[in-house]
Amino acid sequence: MAAIPFVGNAASRSFSEPFDPTTVPFGPLTVSLTQFNPGWGTLSGVTLGIEATLQANISAENNTAKPVNATAWIVGDVGALGPSGLAPVISFGSIVAGPVPLAASNGTAGSGPDFTTFGSPLQATGSNSASTVNPLDFTPFVGGSTFDVNYAGDGGWAVFGVSDATVNVSDFKGWGTVTVTYDYMVPEPSQFAVIAGLGLVLFAGARRFRG
Repeated sequence: MAAIPFVGNAASRSFSEPFDPTTVPFGPLTVSLTQFNPGWGTLSGVTLGIEATLQANISAENNTAKPVNATAWIVGDVGALGPSGLAPVISFGSIVAGPVPLAASNGTAGSGPDFTTFGSPLQATGSNSASTVNPLDFTPFVGGSTFDVNYAGDGGWAVFGVSDATVNVSDFKGWGTVTVTYDYMVPEPSQFAVIAGLGLVLFAGARRFRG
């Protein structure tokens, strides 16, 4: 018997779960996401994504005898680890302020033209994802419940442009969202009719054979 070609419409569904602001470094912590329901159609791909923000208050004071231009950076990694080895990671290495002109040191700590707070709070935001279209990877994502994803983050900061500076950092924290997206095919109504008709033909043939 010839195979019946599958005819359907492509569709997708996404489910997201946020994680709250917490001090960097953080994790591993866990969120739970909705599994794919086979009743929606035939699963063809899974994408696990993470979006995250790292935030910090950064100040710097020039301790040298010459004026400089100072630039603040936030660096770090925030990643998710899900089933089937899906593990998107965001690598931060972002300029978050500057260059800011700082005068030569005036000898007074925490004030004056040789000091800046870089307009805090400063933020670096990014996103990344990992996908699979291999049906052997789909099993943990399919069912009527949820699956777990671990997430974690680490990071740091830097001030460039000045060889000797007093740098203070506070309220360094991160937060974000983990998302799963399912790509799948939904049979067209005509496909259901073909399948139902084939069932009737097979049933009638079986009755004739027994008769």
